[in-house]
Amino acid sequence: MSKLSKWIGLFKVEFDKHSPEILTGLGITGMFASVIFSIQATPKAMKSIEEKKKELNKEKLSVGETIEACWKHYIPTAVTLATSTACVIGANSVNTRRNAALAAAYSISETALTEYRDKVKEIIGENKEKDIRADIVRDKVNSDPPSANTQLIVKGKGSTLFFEPISGRYFYSEPEKVRQAALELGSMMLSETYISVNDVFVMLGLPTTNRVNDYLIWDVNNGYLKIDFDYVPYENDVCWVIIYSSDPIPKKFA
Repeated sequence: MSKLSKWIGLFKVEFDKHSPEILTGLGITGMFASVIFSIQATPKAMKSIEEKKKELNKEKLSVGETIEACWKHYIPTAVTLATSTACVIGANSVNTRRNAALAAAYSISETALTEYRDKVKEIIGENKEKDIRADIVRDKVNSDPPSANTQLIVKGKGSTLFFEPISGRYFYSEPEKVRQAALELGSMMLSETYISVNDVFVMLGLPTTNRVNDYLIWDVNNGYLKIDFDYVPYENDVCWVIIYSSDPIPKKFA
């Protein structure tokens, strides 16, 4: 393979990888260019219209005569605008195909993971699977315990330390308040068919972290979410850890 062929191949790979960004950039650049071409063409078009008026000895041209007099000046604008539109549509088309592929891949992975968990529960029992899930959360606390470098979020007059595993945050609250939040989340899930990660954060009294968590959900069709608690020794007290019966999944749009 010649060096030229190799470089062409590498260029094609990089272009395919970044084609949405490249096409979007070209589309935006083309939009600005079309505005500039339009501004530059307008004085020339006005001059042509005036010349046409003199040629036809008219004070006012018809629509057809006006277009005939100046359309050529706007050819660069039209070509640039059409090309820019094609680039934007192309970028959107590439993103749509990629998102469809990602959705298909995620669906396969989600199905495989669900089957795996169901089989684990079948073999070792649901209680043992819950114990394993609790051990994983406890390991998170032990590997990153609350310290001077950990931001503790204080809620009300709570004096009990809690750990929320999805965001990895510690916060103070009262056990009864957190249990009540878990019950209210369960009612919300039944009435609205799903709850988001941000719904959980709000109910626990935690600030929401980002909008992405609005689209990470527990869907009642995939099983009812149960929220349990466990304890990890911390200094002279304990830290309560929140344990979800399942992980959230991306929200599916019709």
